[in-house]
Amino acid sequence: MNDAYTPALNDFALTAAETGVITSMLATAKPWDCKKSDPLYTAVQAIKKRIEEFHLKRHNDQCCYCRRYLGGAGHFMIDREHVLPKSKPAYLPLSFTIWNLGVSCKRCNMQYKKERVDFVVDDTNVAARLLSTNYLLIHPNFDKYQDHIGHSLNQEDGITVQKFTTRAGSDKAEYTYTFFDLRGLEIDGFDDAQGAMENEEILGEGALEARALAEQFGQ
Repeated sequence: MNDAYTPALNDFALTAAETGVITSMLATAKPWDCKKSDPLYTAVQAIKKRIEEFHLKRHNDQCCYCRRYLGGAGHFMIDREHVLPKSKPAYLPLSFTIWNLGVSCKRCNMQYKKERVDFVVDDTNVAARLLSTNYLLIHPNFDKYQDHIGHSLNQEDGITVQKFTTRAGSDKAEYTYTFFDLRGLEIDGFDDAQGAMENEEILGEGALEARALAEQFGQ
């Protein structure tokens, strides 16, 4: 298993009490979905919070798929992501497995990834689950994001520029870029602003004055 980030996956240690809670939950039909009425609810929520904080630290408070900043976002924007979806019976035992978990934004998880497994190369090989090569997309734990996709974001005075650049020769980059429609997140705000400025220059002073008067009198 390749670990692309720090703190290392092996550094995430469960206490004996936490291990007991997870063992109990894995014996249920939906291990991750502990109800408030369940005596283990508080303990499960605490474990989930630890997992979330751990993976946020690994990805510098960013979505593991689109690099959206999630610092201070709260549960309305953040999803604790299961790479291999817990809804599939074969992956249910991995509900609390740290290498199968990550943190993503709601857009990437709920709108695009959902319960899909078509990004898995070999769905039957259990040992291959720990290999980066078994995933067509950039794995949140096994692959360094910037090795495949460069991401730049600049915001200044209401103008935003965001760009994703796929690395040459990276199939994972192309797949991830398409899978999560990263193109749909790209913004070229400075060009838009520059275009507006150029248009005003073309209009000339007289036209600009006429437009200002029209706006003043609601026309």
